Amino acid sequence: MATPAAVPPTPRADARTSRIQTALARRGFYAGAPSGRMDSRTKDAIRAFQTTLGDRPTGVLTQIEIAKLLNIGQ
Repeated sequence: MATPAAVPPTPRADARTSRIQTALARRGFYAGAPSGRMDSRTKDAIRAFQTTLGDRPTGVLTQIEIAKLLNIGQ
């Protein structure tokens, strides 16, 4: 009998990710309603945002990038 293939876990929804998605959408990088899940669509939007900053497009935001995205301190 074959062993079933492992299914990757579904990312959990959270308020921080939802806030990031909302900010990305406001800047035109993310389309659709925020899901609060760090999915591939969100990571693609983050990479596009990072590229506009001249940063390495990793798909994972640094604290400085989050501050820029959310306009903290401006």
